[in-house]
Amino acid sequence: MHCDWLAQLDRQIIDGRLRHADAIIGCSDSVTDKIRARFPHHASRCMTIHNGVDLKDFSPGEGQPRRPAGKHIVYVG
Repeated sequence: MHCDWLAQLDRQIIDGRLRHADAIIGCSDSVTDKIRARFPHHASRCMTIHNGVDLKDFSPGEGQPRRPAGKHIVYVG
């Protein structure tokens, strides 16, 4: 979530959908904390991923592209 809407929408409808989510991600601690407060039984799956890029991981390598190990998530919105 990039805003507070999840914590403001109908609790019963949103709760039913959150049960099926592997992770509930907010872009700031403020957004994530509001989701945890509204849906405390889902708090263990809530996490914050701040906007931005770690330039150490996403910068040109020495003649070859670098690819960090592990899983990759891409979001275009």
